[in-house]
Amino acid sequence: MIHTKNKQIQNLKTKNSNKTKIMVEKTNNNFLLKTQMRLMSLKKKSWRFKEDEKKFALSLYYNSPKGYTFMRKFLCLPTVRSLRRWLQNLNLACGINENILEVLKFKLSSSPLSDRAVSIVFDEMSIKQFISYNSQNDMFSGYEDFGNLANFIDSKSILQCNQALVIMLKGIKHSWKQVIGYFL
Repeated sequence: MIHTKNKQIQNLKTKNSNKTKIMVEKTNNNFLLKTQMRLMSLKKKSWRFKEDEKKFALSLYYNSPKGYTFMRKFLCLPTVRSLRRWLQNLNLACGINENILEVLKFKLSSSPLSDRAVSIVFDEMSIKQFISYNSQNDMFSGYEDFGNLANFIDSKSILQCNQALVIMLKGIKHSWKQVIGYFL
């Protein structure tokens, strides 16, 4: 009798895992549902997020921080602290930031064409001359730096900078702006 019950339990477990596999295959196109099903089967401490899941969570958070904290009660989403920790690892060096351009491309790809109209704004500001050491990158900052324009001009010099040039994109139809790079 115990043997037959154990066999029935094993058969039910097999059926359950097969149905779960079928459900995952059916949700292949639904990114959020697929992620939630994967994370629900894990303990909260062992959640690991893929790169696209991190980008999705960051875009949710920056659209509405209060909405994000509300959705965290129902969905498997990373903590706000984790989001901030991921952002700390971004390299915000002088030049045009490719990460920001990728996020803008992702965000504006679903917008109508009229919402994608932007103007490029250049703004110069005075900054205090100050040389500092960045231990994370093992380099000194505060000198003239033209970032990723190194192919066109001598990108670094030994002159201390006292001006910063900031490049922004500004929405024409809707009121938004985003810094995409800077040069010292």
